[in-house]
Amino acid sequence: MIQQQVISNALDIQHQFQTATPFKHVAVDNFLDEAVCEKLLADFPVVDPAKALNEHGEVGLKAVNERVGAISPAYKEFYSNINSKPFLDHLSELTGIPNLL
Repeated sequence: MIQQQVISNALDIQHQFQTATPFKHVAVDNFLDEAVCEKLLADFPVVDPAKALNEHGEVGLKAVNERVGAISPAYKEFYSNINSKPFLDHLSELTGIPNLL
């Protein structure tokens, strides 16, 4: 799911992350495989006003979907993948943060 070029550049990305200011961060272009992104974009749900209520019961500017894996098979696979040990191990390598959960 992660582009091979990103994994190949892990040490450079980790250095960017570790030395960024004012806090550790990094933006990685083309992080995910384009085909995966296209599937997710195609299945992206329309905003359900019932899921966009703010603390005053009014429709706000964002919506929450607590069951990401239920959106579509592509989202189920994506959600499963980003929670997998191999994906988290890659994130650990990219950030230098060991044992991400």
